[in-house]
Amino acid sequence: CKSQSLTFTYASSGCMDVFGFFPEALKANSHLMFNRVHPEDSDSLRASMLYSAQTLNPWNWEGRIVLPTGQLKWLEGRAQPSYEADTQVVWDGVFIDVTVTKQREQALQAIVESTTPRPEQTFFQACAQAIATALQMQYVLISEIHTWDESDVQKVSSLVFWQGDSFGESVTYDLADTPCSMVFQKDDIYHCDSNVQQKFPTDHLLIELGVTSYAGIPIHDASGAVMGHIAVMDTQPLLNDFSLPDYVLRIFATRVGTELSRQRAADALQQSEMQLRQQTQELEKALIEVQHSHAHMMQSEKMSSLGALLAGVAHDIKNPVGFIYGNVRHATSYVQDLLDLINLYRTHYPNPNPLIQDLLEEVDVDFVMEDLPKALASMQLGADTIKQIVKSLGNFSRMDESEKQLNNLHDGLDCTIMILQNRLQGTSSCPAIEIQREYGKIPPVMCYAGQLNQVFMNIISNAIDALEEAAAHRQQQGDKPHLMPCIRLQTTTMGDSVQISIIDNGEGMPEEVRSRLFDRFFTTKPLGKGTGMGLSISYKIVTEKHGGTLECFSTVGEGTEFVITIPLETSLPN
Repeated sequence: CKSQSLTFTYASSGCMDVFGFFPEALKANSHLMFNRVHPEDSDSLRASMLYSAQTLNPWNWEGRIVLPTGQLKWLEGRAQPSYEADTQVVWDGVFIDVTVTKQREQALQAIVESTTPRPEQTFFQACAQAIATALQMQYVLISEIHTWDESDVQKVSSLVFWQGDSFGESVTYDLADTPCSMVFQKDDIYHCDSNVQQKFPTDHLLIELGVTSYAGIPIHDASGAVMGHIAVMDTQPLLNDFSLPDYVLRIFATRVGTELSRQRAADALQQSEMQLRQQTQELEKALIEVQHSHAHMMQSEKMSSLGALLAGVAHDIKNPVGFIYGNVRHATSYVQDLLDLINLYRTHYPNPNPLIQDLLEEVDVDFVMEDLPKALASMQLGADTIKQIVKSLGNFSRMDESEKQLNNLHDGLDCTIMILQNRLQGTSSCPAIEIQREYGKIPPVMCYAGQLNQVFMNIISNAIDALEEAAAHRQQQGDKPHLMPCIRLQTTTMGDSVQISIIDNGEGMPEEVRSRLFDRFFTTKPLGKGTGMGLSISYKIVTEKHGGTLECFSTVGEGTEFVITIPLETSLPN
């Protein structure tokens, strides 16, 4: 680079893949690259290169180029500048095609934005525009089935038709000899990445719109029945990688199917007000099924990895523990029979053979007869404990519940304590932590037990951390503990709610910390030990999933109390 002019002394063979021209052409004419840059990004490219040349800082740039075919690409440029003869600046770097990454980011943003349609838009209009934005496709058609002929779909009616810059009028589309017919025949995604008009020459809509590429997917209801389809079309060919279109189309097919089912059920419910009571009940059942399907779909996306891990551990050790648990009782019975037999022999043969007498004295048979039942009893106790731990792991890991169920919250607290038992034992820096259960008489609560277990785990783990830190601090100061570390678990019924209090006698926290406890990413723990998400997630589980409250009260030098309030629901799950 000299006098702000730019020449390329080397370009790899990837130049053709990225920019669409040969390396020799770029070396002969550097303006070829600048001519490809999107007008809105041209100034930022020149400014970034000029700044890098003046300061010799590494050059970094991200922007768009437009190929002669009209295809838009996102590039990321990186280079290291250095001075050479005649004060020339030489960059050694690369251009990386990040189009797919950008498309995925745009797709995700479009999906998020489509969840809240603008006031002037319908749900289906928001979905169509989001699909067009996410996939950079000019046309988007969302339809429902209009007419059937035996087992074949004949026609569809458009719910919305996005035509690049506006919504077109509703149309009824005859599927004969069209790419849309292939969607219903396959009952799955159908692609035609180029030359779609040559494959379906009688489709007037393709010809009228000048379409070159096509992708479509069927829309199903909760039972799997076909309701309609989504089609995307463009005047440019599709990329060979179909992963992004498939991902976006499947998400929106599910969302549109759920909304279409809901609307149909709502319409049917409104009409049934003037019909027989039996018809009303059938329509209400259909609406409940749609709601349950939607709830299951949303919940399945949020399964906790902790629940899966615990369930796997419980499954892996359940069978071997069962073998031990089942056989230790038989072994106890067999051993007792043998001991009885030995006693009987000693009664009737008090003077055994000298060899037998020597062996009896060598093995100390009296001690063995006394200690063996104790050893078996200890094995039985250990097997019972392991079985209880496996049961606790199974109960704790219920993170994938799609519906609320009646649960005993005391069981959840006890399971959590069982899993954390190892952390409650004393260490060189912290005495054993005592658990005081002050359980009141509370009824079963309609809740997501696995999610509440996660709340208990987060809060009790934090209480253990606080007690360990307090003990370690007193040890460093050379102070003797004035109180043994303790966590109190209190439960009680407050009107139409159940209240759970988790109280520790640690050092407490100042108000500026307490007021931010439920903020995302806020943590007082060292780097690598805490993420700042545990209490934030717990707060959402209690308030949003259960309609309750989660509060924290703390006094420096006295300890901390978390109070969870869960409303009681009188209705049982259907």
